[in-house]
Amino acid sequence: EINLATHRHQSPLLVLLNSVAGVTGIGMVLILIVMTVMSLKCIRTRKFELFSATHYLFLLFYVLLLVHGQGHVLKEQINVKEHVPGCKWNQSQPATDSSDVSRCTQPPVFVAQSKMTTFWVTLPLLYYLIERLIRAVRGRQSVEITKVTIYRDEMVEIEMKKENFCAKPGQFVYMNCPQISGYQWHPFTLTQCPTGGDDTTFTIHVRTAGDWTRSLYIYLLSSSSESSEFDSPVIDPDRFHLYVDGPFGASSQDVFKYSVSVCVGAGVGVTPFAAILHRFAALPHKILSKIDRIYLIWICRDVSNFAWFSELLRRVHERLWELDRPDVLTITLYLTG
Repeated sequence: EINLATHRHQSPLLVLLNSVAGVTGIGMVLILIVMTVMSLKCIRTRKFELFSATHYLFLLFYVLLLVHGQGHVLKEQINVKEHVPGCKWNQSQPATDSSDVSRCTQPPVFVAQSKMTTFWVTLPLLYYLIERLIRAVRGRQSVEITKVTIYRDEMVEIEMKKENFCAKPGQFVYMNCPQISGYQWHPFTLTQCPTGGDDTTFTIHVRTAGDWTRSLYIYLLSSSSESSEFDSPVIDPDRFHLYVDGPFGASSQDVFKYSVSVCVGAGVGVTPFAAILHRFAALPHKILSKIDRIYLIWICRDVSNFAWFSELLRRVHERLWELDRPDVLTITLYLTG
């Protein structure tokens, strides 16, 4: 039974506004409308913080969902034997009626169904809140910036250190720069991972591809003492801070589990494989002997892009020649510009 009305010809609007289920249901629909509108590309790209902030309304959505079930709208009949659905019940009509419709001995009795929403929603929501708390604490740990390299094609390489930071090649992190935006966290693939032990150095490459990355690039140029090509500007630690949350897993981190791998990257999309090559150059001979082939295909529009990891590719090839296995890695470069 689903019937909130108490008498005939009652206004449906009043029924909704006077019930817990109605008010919470309207609230959830409005939240979904707001989130959908704020997800439009024209708003998301120009007002990212507004887009991000409104999507946290999903927490209120779940609260309303938990309260929504307290309205006892859904009910179930508990006297099916005494009042079979479809039977005829009318106390004023004589029992000797010859109608073909079977008669009931009792009127239907309904009770509210047991509320399962709390069980199915509360536990996942609790897990989410715990995960967000862990990320908030982990993301606000101090990060030491050890080196910044600015390339001429609006590419920035940032080398950092973070206490107890461990990562695998192919994983990514979320990065926040409070000087640009205190709320925006953007994902970047690690191009170099810590090698273990006391080494907690990791590197990311940032290519200007939007408002936030361009703002970061301009801020680094303005904060540096020099900005010539391939130089490492001196950044004042008091003016430039970064927060890093992660790492997070990705499919490319399992590349060393296979004897043959094909890695394809376009432009800055080659960054996951840069971290893999860094680790590849440092692999012990026992593990390296289990890898038959790694094919790296890199596509770029500008020939200068190949300079991003030219030194890395040189070191990897030298390492393979030392082990007398230069055929393990095959690199194919394509210039489309």
